[in-house]
Amino acid sequence: MSEIHHVDPTVDERWDGLARNRGSLFTSPCWLRAMRDTYGFTYHAAIEVSDGAATAGLAWCEVDDLRGQRIVGLPFCDYADPVFSQSSDWCVLSAGLDTSVPLRFRTRDIDMAAVDSRFRATARTAWHGIDISRSPDEMWQSLDESAKRAIRKAQKSGIEIRAAETVDDLRSFYAMHSRVRREKYGLLAQPFALITHAFSGFDSGGDALLLIASIDGVDIASTFYLRWGDTLYYKFNASSADGLAVRPNDLLVWTGMMRGHELGLSRLDFGQSDLDQPGLLRYKEKFATEVGTITTYVREPDGWQDNYAQAAGETLSGLTQLLTRDGVPDWLYEQAGELLYRNFC
Repeated sequence: MSEIHHVDPTVDERWDGLARNRGSLFTSPCWLRAMRDTYGFTYHAAIEVSDGAATAGLAWCEVDDLRGQRIVGLPFCDYADPVFSQSSDWCVLSAGLDTSVPLRFRTRDIDMAAVDSRFRATARTAWHGIDISRSPDEMWQSLDESAKRAIRKAQKSGIEIRAAETVDDLRSFYAMHSRVRREKYGLLAQPFALITHAFSGFDSGGDALLLIASIDGVDIASTFYLRWGDTLYYKFNASSADGLAVRPNDLLVWTGMMRGHELGLSRLDFGQSDLDQPGLLRYKEKFATEVGTITTYVREPDGWQDNYAQAAGETLSGLTQLLTRDGVPDWLYEQAGELLYRNFC
């Protein structure tokens, strides 16, 4: 006979096993601890236990910030599907959720509206994956010709790729990452603490891989990979505009594919992409063997009135525009991200 247990998913071994076997990076205790240590989130999980092992589970975070109260499953995740096989499991697992505030989920495989008719889809993004269980030759042959040309160009240009080992390496990546977010997209960057927490939290087993591309000792691009289970996740990327001509990012993807294959992994998760970014979609399609959709679902209480979220969102948007302008000192931009970023979950 099964029982429902309420646990802390950042430390519970049964949740760890469930997330490792049937979950993703974004439901892993390592990722949740990195989020907790960076933003101060408190996580909850309900697990269905049979014969001492977890057979189904649901994790969530209760958020109360400038945009009001809500339950998110889970914040700052590409996707975080609940783990269950039958709709009846959802009813049991979600029985303890606060029904007086909105509930938001982002899933890749589960149609939450079919599971629970009170959910409605509010947004969709693209997802790409790469089969890295194939031989290197098979992977190379499957690449788009433009990707092959870019990789050859990067190799001939003399690019050297190293794995980050020091705080200075993390800072080099973060400087490029912040510059791209600020200058190209007009967005704040996540706190540097997230990078350090993710790197140290996964690195004990070789699960964090930050690859840095450089020419003549100058760093020009970097990709932050995280491993969970049999998958290598492409989590963050950054590059210098001055180095794009030699195509370092294509070489970083290919190097990540090779590293993942050497580790015996089966997939490189290329992450989500907004549907209104055709250039990014085309870039990922040069490598991808799988294409899918990530859907955001919302369930709101009957008669719910959003008194804060819209006004807070407009205020945060206005502050972001001010803080990403030319002339704003880098230290102020970075501290603004540390102060405000948690409100964007």
